[in-house]
Amino acid sequence: MMMAKKQDVRAPTYNLVVVGLSGTEKEKGQCGVGKSCLCNRFVRPSADDFYLDHTSVLSTSDFGGRVVNNDHFLFWGEAGRTTEEGQECRINVVEQTEFIDDQTFQPHRSTALQPYIKRAASTKLASAEKLMYFCTDQLGLEQDFEQKQMPEGKLMVDGFLLCIDVSRGMNRSFEDQMKFVTNLYNQLAKTKKPVVVVLSKCDEGVERYIKDSHTFALTKKNLQVVETSARSNVNVELAFLTLVQLIDKSRGKPKIIPYFEALKQQSQQIATAKDRYEWLVNRIVKNHNETWPAVSHRMKSAPEYKGYVFLEGTPKAKKLFQQHVHRLKQEHIEKRRKAYLSKLPQVLSVLLPELDEIDHLSWSGVQKVLETKRDFCQWFVVLDDTPWEIHTAHR
Repeated sequence: MMMAKKQDVRAPTYNLVVVGLSGTEKEKGQCGVGKSCLCNRFVRPSADDFYLDHTSVLSTSDFGGRVVNNDHFLFWGEAGRTTEEGQECRINVVEQTEFIDDQTFQPHRSTALQPYIKRAASTKLASAEKLMYFCTDQLGLEQDFEQKQMPEGKLMVDGFLLCIDVSRGMNRSFEDQMKFVTNLYNQLAKTKKPVVVVLSKCDEGVERYIKDSHTFALTKKNLQVVETSARSNVNVELAFLTLVQLIDKSRGKPKIIPYFEALKQQSQQIATAKDRYEWLVNRIVKNHNETWPAVSHRMKSAPEYKGYVFLEGTPKAKKLFQQHVHRLKQEHIEKRRKAYLSKLPQVLSVLLPELDEIDHLSWSGVQKVLETKRDFCQWFVVLDDTPWEIHTAHR
């Protein structure tokens, strides 16, 4: 009797590799094309986990550490996603780059001595006990970060995200980048794996470069193009999920949204989250002496707080709290000022029934006369060097 094979209910896993212009400063200009920021934003999308600077210039000891592991690629970890149809999947993200020695400014010698273009197109990746990468600060301090290992054995690559930086790159010509990208694409095409073209840094994109990239994609079997900005967090998710759909045709096709339309949606989302967070702060913080550690602790489970911090980060949430407290402080001072001023005529009529007494005096002279009055201490408080607004604000 034949047993029916038990359905594997585990979510499918896709191994995606991010590639693009890499090398020494001579080849790639002063900064990279945005591969790391793209990976960072997808795998760890919350604002507090996003790092803008990922250096590729490393010491020999950092290159040999367990995160880089003597490879010219980084394992960014695994991200779980649920598609609109409710299907779950796991996505492993790898970035193919080129690490430069901080002594010689030449590429580090690794086990695989292939040139980048050949290495980046490999469809089987392995690295024993390699750790997941977070950020440059982690190198040499691995024990301070979560230590998650890259899957053992060979990681079979399912598809590639080919990055094209459409900003005005420092010390780099767009034409040179496109020559590199064309050669890299030709190598990727040989693998027969799906490729999505990702335009990076569209928040500072040059129109002609964007147009030329679309033309390039059209000439290559009508490649899908997604316009992204990792810094502004626009269309990053879309880029990866578009590739997943090309790998697994059973998944619904994501609608490719142009950059500016997606940016508008993102800005509206942030504006709504900000309004909701400010409403929460107004409701919780009534006193100008409240402190951020205490208030953020009280807010931490509120969806309005979590939603805003996820999109914009803790520093911005703290700044809005500080602005609110500052307003409360100003209101408090204004209230005290009005109370003092309303009492002043009464005070003066008691202490100075005859104005002739001070008619000829300067302001400092008037103060001296007031201080000689017997009831002076009933009405006035003498401060040291602290302005009265600050003194009032703390009371």
